[in-house]
Amino acid sequence: MNTNKVITANFVSTVPDLIVDNTNATFTGSWTVTDGSGVGASGKFGPTFAYATTVASATATATFRPNIPLTGNYDVYVWFPRFNAAGQRCHDAEYSVFWNGTNETIRVDQSSNSDFGQWLLIETARKFGQGTNGFVRLSNQSTDTGKFVSADAVRWVWSTNQVTQPYFTGVARVGNAVSLTWLSGPNQVYQLQYRTNLASGSWQTLAPNITATNSLATGSDNTLGNDQQRFYRVALLP
Repeated sequence: MNTNKVITANFVSTVPDLIVDNTNATFTGSWTVTDGSGVGASGKFGPTFAYATTVASATATATFRPNIPLTGNYDVYVWFPRFNAAGQRCHDAEYSVFWNGTNETIRVDQSSNSDFGQWLLIETARKFGQGTNGFVRLSNQSTDTGKFVSADAVRWVWSTNQVTQPYFTGVARVGNAVSLTWLSGPNQVYQLQYRTNLASGSWQTLAPNITATNSLATGSDNTLGNDQQRFYRVALLP
């Protein structure tokens, strides 16, 4: 072919959405499970949901814990029904989101006429590690006491905003040192490692760790000594 061609590719995530329904959540304190018909509520996810009476200091929690298949950034959504009686609806349900060693509490207005019965985004591009360390916890603590807070479902979606995976863009030797440059993400922390034989031995760490300030990061190896060859890799740290 001697003519130029334009190829367009659309890439989609192979990580499926993760949904934890109330039937798979862990509860403490007093909750009532219902299909909604007996308490005048609509817009639930799945066959049932649970609700608790709000108080000034938490006495009940519902923990939604997924099994994350791949470390990366996830968007977090919640689903809740609506009690038909306006006087029963909680205005500031407290969802605490835990990820990668940190957490944040998001207050959701469960009295909303527009947000119930659908997925509501509460966190964007939060880094969750593979496994079950990350979770969302809803409590019955509220400034809007004597109302009902609903625990129904939480969903994790692989975010389109992912940290750039590092790969080398340049390697140069000057005297007895090697300078390496790689594609990076701002404020991400990287660790350079080397080994002298790819078939055996272990990877050695080059200190110190490097915090990137823009889309390219650079590190140096000043420990070559008498080695005839070295192989390098760069690790993105949590």
